Amino acid sequence: MSDQELDLERLIEAAGRSFGKAQEDMGLPDGMSTGMVISEAELDLKVGFRFEGSRLAVEPVSAAAAAKGGVSPESLSTIKVRYVATRSELAPDKKPKRTEDDVVKEVAAREDVAELAGFLGKLNVSTRYVPDLKLWATRVEDDKGRTIRTLNIQDRT
Repeated sequence: MSDQELDLERLIEAAGRSFGKAQEDMGLPDGMSTGMVISEAELDLKVGFRFEGSRLAVEPVSAAAAAKGGVSPESLSTIKVRYVATRSELAPDKKPKRTEDDVVKEVAAREDVAELAGFLGKLNVSTRYVPDLKLWATRVEDDKGRTIRTLNIQDRT
């Protein structure tokens, strides 16, 4: 293996670490987690391949080297490394005590919401759990999509 060659797995690991480090170095406003900054990034590398026993070795080729004519463009391959951030599962202490369906049913059964439904017709209730605040952010809309009521409901059983 030449000085510039490296194992394909090590290259992909290094690319992942680089994306993670770039995300950390961006600086974050209060209340944001690093998982919200870079949602997707892509890195294209021009490389030469060869096998080292059962392992695949790659040698990155710079644009300068390719431009000097020392490398035939037909002999190069492209590796695309795609970084896609995913939301991790909530820690057990941040999981809600109630289900989304339970909260929707509770809101729909409230006296004020039932009264509004009597005037406006069918209402749609949607809710989303906010783990950091341990509450359900809930919206009641009419059939035209207009917000009629918003409620923050504490998550307790």
